[in-house]
Amino acid sequence: MKKPLKVILIILLILFMILAALGIGAYIVFRNLTDTSNADKLNTVESKTIYEPLVKSVILGEKQTITDDDVNGILAFVINTYVGSLSEEDFKNQFTIKGIAAYMKDNNSADIYADIYYNNDTRFIFYADTDISLDSTAKNISLELKNAKVGNMKVPVNMVTDNLKQSLYEISPDIKVDDKTICVPSEYNFEFSGKDVNVYIEELEISDSKAQIKTNSAMNLINQFIDDFIKDIFGKSA
Repeated sequence: MKKPLKVILIILLILFMILAALGIGAYIVFRNLTDTSNADKLNTVESKTIYEPLVKSVILGEKQTITDDDVNGILAFVINTYVGSLSEEDFKNQFTIKGIAAYMKDNNSADIYADIYYNNDTRFIFYADTDISLDSTAKNISLELKNAKVGNMKVPVNMVTDNLKQSLYEISPDIKVDDKTICVPSEYNFEFSGKDVNVYIEELEISDSKAQIKTNSAMNLINQFIDDFIKDIFGKSA
């Protein structure tokens, strides 16, 4: 065999080995990214049990306890409603959140999991260790992502937030996302019996599997309802 031919064969062999190594590396990365060993964390059930402690806090003006189940129940309701509104076209060539779960820990922190699909068939389970704080002035709750994983592979936090930003905006345009922080509103306005009701969180303390929460009191509004009711019946104010 001529020497130039031997050189060409050696070069081709080296190239083949490099491509094979790259292929194996890419496969290992993909397997790690699509690892679903934490899927059980996202097996949450829809519920609205969180309303009871919130309503009690609004009426009584006192701290109430909410649990992981309360939080995850309402998250499941919100996400399922959102996913149910999407068409097949909405899933194509983009990331879609199909589930979110939170597990509260001591020192105002929580483990956050998100069930994310690409093109509605490739599943990624996202995890973040977060610090949670209430900004009573801006009326939002901030989730600061300290570290993050997709599957069982650590990834830069900003890479995750970049991909979550559009999906979270579509769930609610009031959710704000920057490089490492997700902000959700802590204030809600709605109409009840022809009157505008404003409810916001004043205090939030998170510990293992639960949180102590206090909202603003609606006693002035309740008194107004009672006053109007008595007026309707007796024709005068209480």
